[in-house]
Amino acid sequence: IGLEKAVLENWIKAQNFDFTTQNLTILQEQTIRNKFGHDFFISLLTLVPPPKPKALNSDSSIEEVLDWVENEYFPFFRYSRKTGQCELTEIYVQQFEEWYLKHYEKIVHSDFSVLNSFHIFKKQIEKTQKTLFLIIDGLGYWFLQEYLLSNLKINFLKGCFCLIPSITAVNKPSLLSGKLPSEVTSDYAKLAQGLKALVSNDSSETISTFAKKEFKCGIYFVNSFDDILHKPYAYNILMQELQAKLMHIFDEISQLKDMCIVITADHGFTLLPNKKENLLKLENLEGEVSHSRVVKLSRNVKIDNQSWIKTDKYLPANYCIARGYKYIESFPKGATHGGVTPEEIVVPVIVITPSLEDFIPLDIKIQGEIWKQKLNPVRVLIENPNKNSVIVEDLYIEFVKLSVRAIVLKKGTNVISANFDARKIKASKKQTKIYYKVRYGGKVYEQEIVLDIKLKALMQTGWEDLLDE
Repeated sequence: IGLEKAVLENWIKAQNFDFTTQNLTILQEQTIRNKFGHDFFISLLTLVPPPKPKALNSDSSIEEVLDWVENEYFPFFRYSRKTGQCELTEIYVQQFEEWYLKHYEKIVHSDFSVLNSFHIFKKQIEKTQKTLFLIIDGLGYWFLQEYLLSNLKINFLKGCFCLIPSITAVNKPSLLSGKLPSEVTSDYAKLAQGLKALVSNDSSETISTFAKKEFKCGIYFVNSFDDILHKPYAYNILMQELQAKLMHIFDEISQLKDMCIVITADHGFTLLPNKKENLLKLENLEGEVSHSRVVKLSRNVKIDNQSWIKTDKYLPANYCIARGYKYIESFPKGATHGGVTPEEIVVPVIVITPSLEDFIPLDIKIQGEIWKQKLNPVRVLIENPNKNSVIVEDLYIEFVKLSVRAIVLKKGTNVISANFDARKIKASKKQTKIYYKVRYGGKVYEQEIVLDIKLKALMQTGWEDLLDE
């Protein structure tokens, strides 16, 4: 078996899958899972490019865009960086930027804004005896998705949008106040005092040491994550250092007891394609440049709207933000942030509680007409009856090709478009095996179920079903 697995891995590497063939076929996936098991198949996915994201409609809702970012764009983004093809995501960045600017006012005042992260924190303070608010400077949701530990008792997990420009000076005051940057002081200590919170950071003491102190509301800043971002490391080294930092943070958190922990970030980060045509010169712009992405203007000037986003919306000053993957004066060393890309803008909000109720199994159905000997477009309906989101490690439905590999199943009904491959099925009834592996409340749950599927035929007689039986 070990030799067969190695041969299969080498075969997949040799295929040079592109974005037309996308993932393995339904039959290939079915064969591999049946022979080698579900875990081995999931390990193979790291060798296969994810599908290209669908084009983003500028009129999409906030929830639709977050789903697109989490389940389509982020997997593709991670693949493009691992393979050194940063330019692959440029077209999607332009689409996201257009959508974000068009709906900015609505986003800022929605439940998916960093302003709302503060209100989530406030609610937890009211509910529990001891609450720790952990702000990890620079932790992008795309990075967290890949390294979230299974033993964390996650009560709540979602992505939210930070304000623009995506820098600490703009977003951290809003995280600590629930107010717009133009309405609040940038003095973090004063804001924390207003919450009557005990405050510390990772340059003063560890999370474990801080958590042992007496407080109802504790605020802890992890600044070293952002420090690593800006080091001039090669991609592989940068990812290793960031992963090690995040794993250390999660290891400390997993050992804390009898408290609620809210984790979020002030902004994410990106890795830019090094293209000369993306270089911007300051020319008549004067002001403070941040991370080769943003200029805080010292005087008001006219700008080239093709290259820059000029804004003072909800801000105490005028800013110019480099559009797309453009950078200012020189190519940034290491990672960067400040712009309006999904990876810079979308940050996580996580609530971890000491205990959760038991996991309630998922209910999965296939909706749509399924015709014999055809490839049928269908919708997979996944009902999550639990009070909180479920993190998906694996989801397999026999004969079905999902359009995206779901990462988080929100409470309630989750809908995924798919294809049911009945091209080799001649019977009017077919049993379809379903397997899922999910994380909930710090535990991993697996389940196999079977669905009875009825198939249609173009000319179906009354006795055909009887013969099939």
